[in-house]
Amino acid sequence: MREFTLLRYFMAHPGEVLATDRLLDHVWDGSLDPFSNTVRVTISKLRRKLATAGLPEAIETIIGSGYRLVS
Repeated sequence: MREFTLLRYFMAHPGEVLATDRLLDHVWDGSLDPFSNTVRVTISKLRRKLATAGLPEAIETIIGSGYRLVS
């Protein structure tokens, strides 16, 4: 279910590069350790679901900055 919340946040900020700490604050309410890999794992799950729906490259990794929903 967290994948849906993450996707909604990406859709509310199209084209913006969203840093991991920002995603933790807004999608997880800042309740997780910023050094955990929770964001990366959830984005991986979301990418797989989007690929199944025909959108294999919908989320782009911006190395050193974060992630962006490709429109």
